[in-house]
Amino acid sequence: MQTWIRTVDELTDDPLQHQAALTYALDFLITKTAHNPIDTEKMQHRGASLDHTMWFHRPFRADEWLLVDVVTTSFFSSRSMSQASIFDASGSLVSSASQEALLRPPVSDLGSSDSASH
Repeated sequence: MQTWIRTVDELTDDPLQHQAALTYALDFLITKTAHNPIDTEKMQHRGASLDHTMWFHRPFRADEWLLVDVVTTSFFSSRSMSQASIFDASGSLVSSASQEALLRPPVSDLGSSDSASH
């Protein structure tokens, strides 16, 4: 999955503010690639982040467009592992991320026949 992101509001020049904004955004975004193949109109899985790691390779601004390229490298037994590369508009790699998550169907769906295969 590839998507462009940026903050709505302009941020200060403090690099930590930009790193925090990107980290916050990716915590919700990075596991989406693991959800996509298993979510259906009948069942939307719920996730919990188990581990989230970020590396910052060079300065960037989170209030300018960043391309997020995410791939899920493993999904087994309700656990997913996704990795992301984040590029600025000039194509420079500014950050990398990994996230492990727990993905399960909602409790109300656990008894349904659709969830037996997950």
